[in-house]
Amino acid sequence: MNIECEGNSLKLSKIIKSIFKYKWTNLLILLTFWALGYLYYISQKPVYGATATVEIKNVAIAKRDFFGNAIGETAGIETEIDIIKSNRLIEKTLKQLGNNVSYFQKKEPFGKEQIYDTAPFVVKNFIVYNPKLLEREISIVDLGEGKFHLAPKFSMKEKVLAWLGKPSKLSLGSWKKVYRFNQVYLNDDMAFLIVQKRSFTKKKYAFSLSSIEHSLSLTKRNLKVAPASTDSTILQLDFKACKAKRAQDFLNALVKNYIDYSVKNLTSTDRKKLEFVNSQLETINEALANSEDRLEGFKVDHDISNIQAQIEDVIAKVGTIEEKLQVERVNYRAIMFLIKELRAGNFSVASSLEGKYPILATLVQNLQELTRKREALLVNLTRRHPKVIIISKEIAQLKKSIAEIVFGIKKQTIEKKSALEKDLALYKEKLRAFPNKEKELARKERVFKVNDDVYNYLLQKQSELSIEKVSHSSNKEVLDYAKMAKKLNLKLPLVLILSTVLGIFTILLHSIMREKFDVHVKTPEDISEQSELPLFGIIPFVEDKEKYNSAYVLEDTSSTASEAFRAVRTNLDYIVSPHGSKVVLITSSVPNEGKTAVAANLASVIGMSEKKAIILSLDLRRPEMHHKFGLSNKVGMSDVLSGKAALKDVIWKHEIHPNLHIITSGRIPPNPAELLASGRMQEVIHELRKEYDYVILDTPPVNYVSDAAVLFKYADMILFVVKSEFTSKEQLRELDSMTKKLGLENVGVILNSVKSKNNKLEQFDYKYLYFEPL
Repeated sequence: MNIECEGNSLKLSKIIKSIFKYKWTNLLILLTFWALGYLYYISQKPVYGATATVEIKNVAIAKRDFFGNAIGETAGIETEIDIIKSNRLIEKTLKQLGNNVSYFQKKEPFGKEQIYDTAPFVVKNFIVYNPKLLEREISIVDLGEGKFHLAPKFSMKEKVLAWLGKPSKLSLGSWKKVYRFNQVYLNDDMAFLIVQKRSFTKKKYAFSLSSIEHSLSLTKRNLKVAPASTDSTILQLDFKACKAKRAQDFLNALVKNYIDYSVKNLTSTDRKKLEFVNSQLETINEALANSEDRLEGFKVDHDISNIQAQIEDVIAKVGTIEEKLQVERVNYRAIMFLIKELRAGNFSVASSLEGKYPILATLVQNLQELTRKREALLVNLTRRHPKVIIISKEIAQLKKSIAEIVFGIKKQTIEKKSALEKDLALYKEKLRAFPNKEKELARKERVFKVNDDVYNYLLQKQSELSIEKVSHSSNKEVLDYAKMAKKLNLKLPLVLILSTVLGIFTILLHSIMREKFDVHVKTPEDISEQSELPLFGIIPFVEDKEKYNSAYVLEDTSSTASEAFRAVRTNLDYIVSPHGSKVVLITSSVPNEGKTAVAANLASVIGMSEKKAIILSLDLRRPEMHHKFGLSNKVGMSDVLSGKAALKDVIWKHEIHPNLHIITSGRIPPNPAELLASGRMQEVIHELRKEYDYVILDTPPVNYVSDAAVLFKYADMILFVVKSEFTSKEQLRELDSMTKKLGLENVGVILNSVKSKNNKLEQFDYKYLYFEPL
């Protein structure tokens, strides 16, 4: 598995290795996250959550056009949510519970704990004149005998200003008074009443006052109102507070205030309808009683028991017409009453005609819904806000529609009443031919019957409106009151799990970043990842700098470094050369990678064996080889190549190891590149091949000068020295690219100065090291 990153890739196995590579740092990261998680756990303030549910019945409102046709349906659940979260209800609830006062119990030697209903006193009816007093801790000191002292917490700056005699934003002097419980007091900063509930029991208490705006903002942030599920008409109310009892009390009080508000709002219209019907009942009841008395008196006075058959039909028709006419007259008075209320701005009474004209009830419900929305918007917006203006226009249009319908009903009622009056006049004309007694009896019976029918009709409407009012009162129902709130804080195991996850993520990020931003070659794996060149050897890091500047394998033949160079020598033995002898060119990409030290020690290891080796110091610009063997550099390769000295005169033979020979660089010439590219250089290589098994060429860095490049053609093997934690990966890739570009063969890499942490190979066991005879 690879992780792509800016064109390169990080292998999963390498990431795992990187984690263990920086194990102590990563372990510190993980421990740090655990410690931070634990500190967060012990420092987090307790938070409790309470839940209540309310069912909203008949919340769907059908939208209809002018003719009563359904044009869609909208859910008013959002309006109910806005009502619950309105400033009006929340402010009322806060004032009922006194939640704009916070109480604290001080702990020794430092710290404090917020308390709710366990404080031995209550702050009531406070008025703050100085805003600087809000949200400020005020200590209360019980002096005994019903007396107390208040001490606001002043900042250091305020104390210094007071000490310097400069005026403070708080009246310090007014707080030095002694007050009594259960008495209203007034000082320069506030008016207040503090009621003592019980003794302080030698404990220290404090309180702070909040503005209603601050309390509203804080409460709204902790209050969540939403449908219990999708398309549900059940609202779920969640509230968070620092005290469980406070969360429970607030939610239950808010639900109660919401139910009270809904009942009051819904029944106001029904109450006005019922008042109108009751007033009509009183009038009709009086008329019915009078007509009944007159009918009975007429029968007694004139001894009339039966109505003649010939006038029964006409009387019946007249009675029916007068009954209808009386109903129309009642309807006319109702319409006129309704028009009067409309002109007064009370459009809700228009729904009194909903039985006969359903469209009016629908329009009134829509008007009430829009009015509630506008009131909710006006809590936070002005009347000139675009949203308020749009709703106001819709309200005006609805009012206009209601008025037009009502005036249309009035016109229809007048027309019906006029038609009935004409019919009644016609039949009354027929009755004039009947005897006066029978006619008068018929009239009185007719008046009685009409009044009786109208009275029964009004009684029925009174019953219907009473039932409707009761049903509206139960439109909202609390399904679940808030119970004792549950603690919402994260548990310690969960905090530690989250800390572990964050720690592991940081460890991964740390390891990946260190690998990606670490541009230096460090490990043998870096060689294989960044280049296709084979690795010929791994030379361990030498801590002693003085030892490093010498052929240190000659001093300690049993060291791990000596064994590492023997491994390089063994690998060189497998290189096939057509000449019998082998010319090994050693170079690097940049200076200070240790190429000269590697060349000197590799030649020394070969010279300690049965193979005959000679090393040539061909770095004619910054020669170092003579320092490695402690030789003079007065004469050397520059003299041979320039024809100033014979080859045999510049060869140094090692005193202890006869197979190891050295040629130093000699004096620094002005034209080193030309000397190395000369025919004499080729002749020297040819001569040395005849006598030595290995000819080691120490050359300059390839990325700085072209001296080494001109010698590539003579080499049977080219070794690039790469220094761990020094050579960049880009430089290694450039060496690989150069090798491919020039078509070089038998090219390898020696990783030099490798620290033990960068080498996955196990440490050598000294008793298994190969010892060669001196």
